[in-house]
Amino acid sequence: MELKLKLLIFVPAILLLMEVSPIHGIRKRPVKNTIPKEKCQKIVVKPNKDSHFIKGPICVRLDESQKTDRLKNVGGYNPRYVAINRREASKFTNLIKDVKPVTAKGPNYSQKKAYLYSTRSDLLSILRQQDKAVLTGAEEGGRGRGRMSRASIAGTTTSQQCFEAGSFLEGGGFRRLCTECAAITHLPADVFPPFINEVICGDSNFCFPAIGGCQQKVLKFTFLRSTGEFEQDDDLSELLGVDVFVEEFEEFEEDIRVCCECRLFSFLGNK
Repeated sequence: MELKLKLLIFVPAILLLMEVSPIHGIRKRPVKNTIPKEKCQKIVVKPNKDSHFIKGPICVRLDESQKTDRLKNVGGYNPRYVAINRREASKFTNLIKDVKPVTAKGPNYSQKKAYLYSTRSDLLSILRQQDKAVLTGAEEGGRGRGRMSRASIAGTTTSQQCFEAGSFLEGGGFRRLCTECAAITHLPADVFPPFINEVICGDSNFCFPAIGGCQQKVLKFTFLRSTGEFEQDDDLSELLGVDVFVEEFEEFEEDIRVCCECRLFSFLGNK
């Protein structure tokens, strides 16, 4: 019994030593070597052969193409919903522009006019807004641009156009059940891609005509976030003859708001 107890204690310890001991020919587990940017001798986008003249570690920032490739590898890139820069964001499809409002003709309802802001020049104007004002609720339908709050990571959301609950869809005589706004959100500088294309619920909590509640629907996308550190790249270090560290990113999931859904009150479903 005592022998068995000793074996249970010593055998795992021996195996652990074998795993990390070089004399047994078993490679030691790699330890991730990272440094903060303050310890970088120089920060570059593309290292070159002259880099070996630099004393101290060289840090490499990934460019848009490299970050996009990494994002594609994890399935987080869809140009309908995300953009890697302002130029690409200016080409976003307005996700609700294909259903233009028409004037309501009912005797007891007067529809507000919805102003469309879907031209490329106007999108560029929206995207250039850099003020960090406190975000407010969605503008009323038909008022066009406005600020909206974001529930998850910080970001500045600018609405392009809004349609009110009860407004008519083009053709077929259908009405919208919820107020919804097309919007572009600019995420923080350490997040990639930095721009997302969204459809957001307005400030009306109830469906038209008061048959239920409006709820935001989302899709989850994978994003990259800089850790603020650089991880050593052994291959580049050996090639250039100097310690080379590459910008480190972590993956995380973020909600993109894609539509506003009306959910009926339960008592309306009673037979």
